[in-house]
Amino acid sequence: MPSRLTNLATLLVISLGVIRVVYEFLTAGETSYKLNSFENHPIYRRRYDSDYPRRDKNSTETKKLKGEGIHTLHYHLRAPHRSNHSFPESHHDFPHFSQDRLEVLRSTSLMHGTFYFAPTSHDVNIPAHAIHRPSWNRVQQNMLDDDAIDTEKEKERCKRYNYEYNNRTLSKRRRLFLGTMIADESMEVIQAVSSEVYNLFHTVSIIESNVTHNLSPRKWRFGMGSDNLLKLQQLFGPKTKVSVDYYVTNLTSTNGDDLLSDYIQREGNNLRWSLNGMEPDDIAIVGDCDETFSRDYLRALQVCDVPEFRPGKKCRGEKIMSSTLVFESSPKCVTKGRRWFHPDALLGECVDQVGDESIHLPSKREWNDKHSNFKEGYGGGFNFTLYDKDGLGGDTGKYPLWFATDIRMNPGNWASSRDGSATGFHFHNFFESAKEIHWKYLTYGHAWGGGGDRPIWEIHEDIELGVQCARGVKYENWLDFTEERSHPMPIYYLNEEARDARHRHWQSIVEEDRLYFNRTESEMKWVFHPPPTSPPVVLVGTNELK
Repeated sequence: MPSRLTNLATLLVISLGVIRVVYEFLTAGETSYKLNSFENHPIYRRRYDSDYPRRDKNSTETKKLKGEGIHTLHYHLRAPHRSNHSFPESHHDFPHFSQDRLEVLRSTSLMHGTFYFAPTSHDVNIPAHAIHRPSWNRVQQNMLDDDAIDTEKEKERCKRYNYEYNNRTLSKRRRLFLGTMIADESMEVIQAVSSEVYNLFHTVSIIESNVTHNLSPRKWRFGMGSDNLLKLQQLFGPKTKVSVDYYVTNLTSTNGDDLLSDYIQREGNNLRWSLNGMEPDDIAIVGDCDETFSRDYLRALQVCDVPEFRPGKKCRGEKIMSSTLVFESSPKCVTKGRRWFHPDALLGECVDQVGDESIHLPSKREWNDKHSNFKEGYGGGFNFTLYDKDGLGGDTGKYPLWFATDIRMNPGNWASSRDGSATGFHFHNFFESAKEIHWKYLTYGHAWGGGGDRPIWEIHEDIELGVQCARGVKYENWLDFTEERSHPMPIYYLNEEARDARHRHWQSIVEEDRLYFNRTESEMKWVFHPPPTSPPVVLVGTNELK
């Protein structure tokens, strides 16, 4: 009997050892999801590190916070309960998805890193429990039921944007290919963007990297088979091929360029577009995950006689930039006169991996001459003087094909409607917690290293604007959601319940941050100068505001 027990114990020990080895193999290469820039700061550790000693739950301060509705002294990534219209993310779904699992995928290795290409939404089976069924109200559904080409409606649409439409323009719509990247954007902002373009795109190419812009390591959020990926691949509609492809960098330095990783990572979009059969008469659109052209304008790009999309381009600078209305942290926080200029659109014949390389000869670029943006004089900022001087274009009279980063970064024609309405939307800083805001401003493009030890409204002027809106501060530049001239606002937020839910959640983030840093209302004054003002006073905020 003792011998039998000894054998069982030995078998158990061996089994546990095997399990540990397998676990370590599967998780090899994974990195800790910590804010490296200030992870040892007491404020960070007390707030975000589960190993850091907590304040006593019976302390006066803890009781005070609980009495004011704050039940913990650290942040939770999971958002509070929302309406059924919202699509909350599973933040606890981080599968053991590491580089050894990437090796089974088709890949392209370049000097700066490797792209791994995963199955698209048309190549996977969605389990019954994970099927997403969108719920639209009548107004939203009417805006989405626009597939048929109605000649009279299209003429009116083209006229809105100073374009022409005639019987020779198009008998079918141009195909649209989207290229973007993903990191810590909330699932809500992805749903806001995807609702606007539901079933419009042929391809949505999304690149996820294993590092942030400043090369801080990060975990995959959308690993193959994860709940997050299954959700994401359904949001853009069943007619759209959605892929999340993976980028593993070789970079060890950004060479002082905060956005180098951004520029290089977007090369994966070109590769995916080519894999999915993009043609010269298709349209490439490049943006971030939190920005989109409006649906009405995208429909115009598909059927109107758009000068930038006429064939036979030199590919010197014929791109379109959006006139983008900015929503700061909430659909109720919009300011007049604040317009940005992404996303961007370019004809397929000028896109690298799609256009004719024999007549559009390569130019020099900023990283090792072959990657990142065009060098100054070789296409950067539309300056091709050195490209011409060096004879790189030969006798073709043409200019080089564009990477996705060129489409985003080079100047173009700013598109707005006849009455000045926006042609796009930017859902800026729509995060689910203050932790995510700190992480962004410490590690991503335009990073700001001092954000770990101060409240969110003191980190950046953009966040400050959203915070003052959440507090209901009077400001002459607020724009009511229903006021944007003749153009409809974002489809996802043409639902009062969704607008209110997001605004309440944003207010709760601001309030929790105020209490955590022990600031009074009177101490939450403007830190940065408010943006330039323009016409009348419109108050936006909670229903209690007067």
